[in-house]
Amino acid sequence: MQFFIHKDAGSQTITLKEEDYHYIFRVRRAQKDSIFKVYNYGDSIYTYVVVDVKKGLLALNDKEGIVSKAPSNIHLILAFIDPKDIYELLSFLNEANVTKLSLFYADFSQKNRKLNIEKAKKILEFSCMQCGRFKPLELELLDDLDEVLKLYKDAKALHANAPSLDIKSPSFSLQTPFIIGPEGGFSKEELELLKTRLYSLNTPFILQAQNAARYMASLLSQGLFGI
Repeated sequence: MQFFIHKDAGSQTITLKEEDYHYIFRVRRAQKDSIFKVYNYGDSIYTYVVVDVKKGLLALNDKEGIVSKAPSNIHLILAFIDPKDIYELLSFLNEANVTKLSLFYADFSQKNRKLNIEKAKKILEFSCMQCGRFKPLELELLDDLDEVLKLYKDAKALHANAPSLDIKSPSFSLQTPFIIGPEGGFSKEELELLKTRLYSLNTPFILQAQNAARYMASLLSQGLFGI
C-alpha cells in the first residue's frame, strides 16, 4: 500500500470505521504506532500514526506536497462486455496510466448488463492505493457508437481484417482514442461507420475484448515512454 485514501485526510485525527477499519487493522495488520500515508485527492498527502487500535484512532504526524505524474492521455473506448471482465480490467488500466476508459453499447453487446459504478470506483480507489496513482482512471458511459463518433471524431477502431497498426508512424498520435468492439465484433452497420478508421493489431491470434484493451494500453504506454 503506497497510501490510504480517506476523506478526512488533513484532520488532526481520523477515526476509522467499518470497511476502513477492517482494511487497515485486519487486512493490512496495522498495529499501535504504525505509520502510513493518507490521501484525499487533494494537493497534499499526510502521514498518520496509529494511537489506538481498538478505537481505530489515527493522529496526524506530517504533511507533504504530492508530485503527480503527467497524464498519459491514453483513451480507450470499449464496447460493453461482461461486467465481471470490466471489473478485472480496471486495475490494470489504472496501473498502466490510462487516462480515460469510455464504455458504450455496441450492436452485439448484451444490453441487459449494467456496470455498478460504485463498485468500479472502489476498485480504482484500491488500485490507486496500491500503485501510488493520485488521480484515478476516468470512467465514461456512452449510449452507442453514434455517440462515440460524435464526441471523438478522430477515434480509430480495432478490427481483425484491417491494415496493421503502426504506432511509430509519423502520422500516428499516441493520444488517439481507440475503439474496441465486443466479443462478437462490430456489426455490418458499425463497420460501415468505422470503415475509414479501422486498424488491426500485429498479433498472431484474435484477442478477447478485455485482452485487446490490455494490449493497447501496454502498446500505447510503451510508445509514450519510448520503449
